[in-house]
Amino acid sequence: MSDQLEEYQQLWQSQPIDTTEISEVLKKLNKIESKNRLEMRIVNVSFPLTIGLLYFLMPLKDQFLYQLGFGIIVLAMLIMFILFHRNRFGKSVELLGDNKSFLSNQVDKLKSRIRITAVYMRMYTIALIIAINVAYLAAFDGMHIGYRISIHIGISIALLVFQEFMIRRKLRKYQTEYVPLIDHLERMKEESL
Repeated sequence: MSDQLEEYQQLWQSQPIDTTEISEVLKKLNKIESKNRLEMRIVNVSFPLTIGLLYFLMPLKDQFLYQLGFGIIVLAMLIMFILFHRNRFGKSVELLGDNKSFLSNQVDKLKSRIRITAVYMRMYTIALIIAINVAYLAAFDGMHIGYRISIHIGISIALLVFQEFMIRRKLRKYQTEYVPLIDHLERMKEESL
């Protein structure tokens, strides 16, 4: 194992990439991963907590619409939970393998995080809006149709605006942190060929 590690270090060091540059990149990647570990802890706690609260706060009536709305929310949250877990770097970002595969892996991970936010979070928002509206069909069953429509539209717009604001805010952050790092890693990858 130590021979293999030394071999990798020699291979890495034999490339025409400045080691201080590599050190800086690893620091940036570890900083990003540190922030993401905090987000993962929040997701790990909030996912089961939210599902449990929704389950226990649902009306005792055995209505199909409540169950359908709950099922859509659980499925959407489970998909996001899996996506977040599949895309983590690990405990810390370290040099593993050769330069090209290491750099490619890091670029793929960073691009995937941007894609999760830009695409999958919007899909999650749509699923959440559908689920809430399905559950509200049953919750406001006896209410006047005009009020029901107003509630459905109001809740949908509020959730859509809030989620879109949060998504765009995160994407702006990614533009300043991730995109320059991705460009830098891709240049390093080209230089190591």
